[in-house]
Amino acid sequence: MIKNLSNEQDELPKSQTTKGRSLKLLSLIAIAAALIALGFLAGAQYQKGHNKTNLSTNDRPFNKMRANGHNRNGARGLIGVITTVSDSGITINNLRAGTQDSFTINAETKIVINSQSTRASSLHVGDTVIVRANQNDKNLATSITLKPQTPKK
Repeated sequence: MIKNLSNEQDELPKSQTTKGRSLKLLSLIAIAAALIALGFLAGAQYQKGHNKTNLSTNDRPFNKMRANGHNRNGARGLIGVITTVSDSGITINNLRAGTQDSFTINAETKIVINSQSTRASSLHVGDTVIVRANQNDKNLATSITLKPQTPKK
């Protein structure tokens, strides 16, 4: 009786092949996790130097406007500080463009302060507002919303 020893030596015990596969799988998972972490850190570093506006992070909730002052449905909306205000009109210093923009206020203009509708007489020079204009008449304000003051730390 001659045993064929070469076949027995070629085959590894099942526990050794399973360990080898587990090690390879764990290595692949570790490499993938490291690549994901590096990608996240690189993206975060990139974003630090690419702020498209000069507004502070406290102003970001109002950043739904595109850089040209239009929101997704085309209505013009600008963020600015009131320089003059009356019952019939408002002029703001546009914080994005650095220009003076004037708007007409009429009976249809919605003026909102702290989620409450009010009149133009409640607005004051120096208040920061968001002004949305009529799509057909860019100088007619459809809504003026007072930006709430952020508490200073």
